[in-house]
Amino acid sequence: MVEERGGVEEAGVEEAALDALVGRWAMLRPADGQPVEAAGGARGARPGVGPTGSAGSPGGGQVVSLAGVVLADDAVEAAVMALEGGVLRCETRDRRAAGLDERPVLVEFGTPAAMLQVPATARVLVSWPLPVVLALTPSGPVEQYQRRVWVRVPVAVPVEVAVAATVEGEAGSEEPRVATVSRDLSAGGCRLELVPGLERLGPGDERRVVLGLPDQPLVLAARVVGRGERDRTLRLEFLAPPEAAVKRLLRFVFDVQLRQRRGQDP
Repeated sequence: MVEERGGVEEAGVEEAALDALVGRWAMLRPADGQPVEAAGGARGARPGVGPTGSAGSPGGGQVVSLAGVVLADDAVEAAVMALEGGVLRCETRDRRAAGLDERPVLVEFGTPAAMLQVPATARVLVSWPLPVVLALTPSGPVEQYQRRVWVRVPVAVPVEVAVAATVEGEAGSEEPRVATVSRDLSAGGCRLELVPGLERLGPGDERRVVLGLPDQPLVLAARVVGRGERDRTLRLEFLAPPEAAVKRLLRFVFDVQLRQRRGQDP
């Protein structure tokens, strides 16, 4: 049995790896294979997911979390608020989290490159009023279990592609660019209309791109990973996007999905 104090060192979990979770969204899945509500969690209609209260999909469809993954009924989304004495402190507005008390869980979270997980034992500190507050004591190392698969949505966003191959440094307004539009977009890349000025680009070419998101433009380095001659498109992946950029893209994708499900224009 791993004690809360010193549990990180005894289980072989590095403090730095756990510290990287603070401020992230994490998915808590029961490791015993039982539903979240099996140990006393609230039954009935599921509330909004996550500390921001993002709503579920109308009509019972899939729900995409702010972490950019599809939520199933066996998952609770929580915000990792702090790391204290090797124990992770989390908060969530999903009442079902109360059913995780004294149960083994898998704490799953995403980085720009991969999905990671760490096994832990959950203890409920506050079950009411909301948010539910949990303490997660790790019982094993942080491990990668799959490459990151981003949720992709069809959406038309104005995009400018730099003519020069430089992707380092700050982008200036005088930088020559070619204007195009996206066919689809995710936090990991996009597919663009192949317009005049971009015909010479092919797999491996790296360029700076400016995404015309509604709040303000987002500048990212990108690499061409493919081109479609029939549909006249370029497929790009973003190169090591900053965490803040990933969160902006995830929120944008999430908002587009909600509007599309409600029959509104993206």
